[in-house]
Amino acid sequence: MFAQFKPTRKGDFNAYIARSFRNKKGDKTSSVIVERLGLLSEIASAHPEADPREWVRQRALELTRKEREENKTVSVKLSPSRRVQSDKKRLYHAGDLFLQPYFHRLGIGGICREIGARGKYKFNLEDILAKLVYGRILFPDSKLSTWQSAQNFIEHPLFELEDIYRALSVLSRESDYIQSQLYRNSVAAKPRNTRVIYYDCSNYYFEIESDDDFRKYGQSKEHRPNPIVQLGLFMDADGLPLAFCVNPGNTPETQTMQPLEEKLADNFSLSDFVACTDGGLGSVDNRMYNMSEGRDYITVLSLKKMRPHLQDWATDAHAEWHTKGYDEGFTLEEAARIFGERFADMVFYRDRWTIETYKGSNGKMRELEEHLIVTYSHKYALYQRKTRAEQIARAQSKIDRGESCRPKSPNDCRRLIRTLSATAAGEPAENTISEIDWEKVHAEERFDGFYAYGTSLDDHPLDILRANSFRGEIEALFRVTKTNLDLRPIYLSRQDRIIGHFIICFIALLILKQLQQSLNQHHSVDRLCDTLRGIKMLYHDAYGYEPAFDRTDLTDELQQNANILIDTEIVPKATMRTILRQIKKS
Repeated sequence: MFAQFKPTRKGDFNAYIARSFRNKKGDKTSSVIVERLGLLSEIASAHPEADPREWVRQRALELTRKEREENKTVSVKLSPSRRVQSDKKRLYHAGDLFLQPYFHRLGIGGICREIGARGKYKFNLEDILAKLVYGRILFPDSKLSTWQSAQNFIEHPLFELEDIYRALSVLSRESDYIQSQLYRNSVAAKPRNTRVIYYDCSNYYFEIESDDDFRKYGQSKEHRPNPIVQLGLFMDADGLPLAFCVNPGNTPETQTMQPLEEKLADNFSLSDFVACTDGGLGSVDNRMYNMSEGRDYITVLSLKKMRPHLQDWATDAHAEWHTKGYDEGFTLEEAARIFGERFADMVFYRDRWTIETYKGSNGKMRELEEHLIVTYSHKYALYQRKTRAEQIARAQSKIDRGESCRPKSPNDCRRLIRTLSATAAGEPAENTISEIDWEKVHAEERFDGFYAYGTSLDDHPLDILRANSFRGEIEALFRVTKTNLDLRPIYLSRQDRIIGHFIICFIALLILKQLQQSLNQHHSVDRLCDTLRGIKMLYHDAYGYEPAFDRTDLTDELQQNANILIDTEIVPKATMRTILRQIKKS
């Protein structure tokens, strides 16, 4: 390539970079413009420190060097009799190259430096946190196994195993600061949708026989007889984790929400939001707390626990019900006749305001004015009837086998069994008789297809239902922590290190969801994790890195998203060093 200057009518010169070539016969030389650089006066203004003509020539030399580097081929002599060198690392994990830009965009390096300025430790907290976060996504396991696997990153760990456990204690001590700074840094990169935020709880078990002050026996979501800890998580309306808290396993779920909301207000400067929860967390105390703090809420209500007059109102099929896209109202019988087959897929709703008196946890009676919304879905009714029929069959099977008929949970099929231990005259019976409690079955059938919500908002019911419909995404986040990130079982015993472990998993979850949402197509977390785990590079001393993974549409998207290219036949060592510097700057 060469520099080319063409005069203009105004006495200036246009600068070009061109490439020369010969025709097929080789008897004539032509040139083609590769890059237009503008007028020399413009170049002089943009680069006052250099002579404009010399700058153009240097630019031509740079492009020539780059082109030669890209077009360079490598020849390697291989022998079927020569064995590879013993104890020489050849295969490296490279999936972290697509996670690193998000790690650095969150400003985690700056967070670690700030923490380091307040504490006294010699290990590299940023490197430890980075390797543990990448490892949690790529090869989730114990801290020992993660440290061993991290030796296979292209950039080796700069710490020892014992440094990991010391770092976990530091992370635990700085948990509130880390969470608040992650939020602030993420907002600086892209605004967060926090008008409606979602809260839920889950628990995680330890494979130990006895509990302690933190790992407690409680009601396990997975019905395991192991001590557990409880995770409370807030999620924003874009499906990104917002903040979390970790509590002993025997802590009532309803008591975990208010302290975390206070942290959102104090540490995140985030207090104007609508808190959306399921029925288990939407206690009267939590609803009244949000009202007293000037916030709003949306929560699921139990129809079975409502007062009788509200139950009658909520299940009145002959009343006027509404559905999306229609101004007029219908009875459910009219809707079934008018809409035919479409009726099963439609959702109908009605709403009203109520004022109810409740006793708070402090024993005082308080009034709560609430917007009550009830929906009916025929598809949901059919599903409930099918499920109950299966439960009745299982209950009858237990009766026939003489098993215990005491229910273990509110949804246990044994709740539908009635045990008689007295005669009709009230005299003690010699034998107990168990049978299906058909009165209870019919009582439950009354609520088939109906669902109730309570809110402090006076918005249109459809807007409230739309906001609540996203609540399932937070349950999906918990599934990711348990399946893709393997957050449990937890192989730690000290409380501070357990909390440090949750911080690592929280950051990994945030990065994974950010990456998923930034791709052009919506790929499942399962496919994304499997693809990242399969991205490996084969190292050759002579010439660099060779891709050891299959190229797919997703690997193309990942590279485009990170603005790097590692699926060329050869990635020279100098190019890999450039890539590593580039992704840290992002």
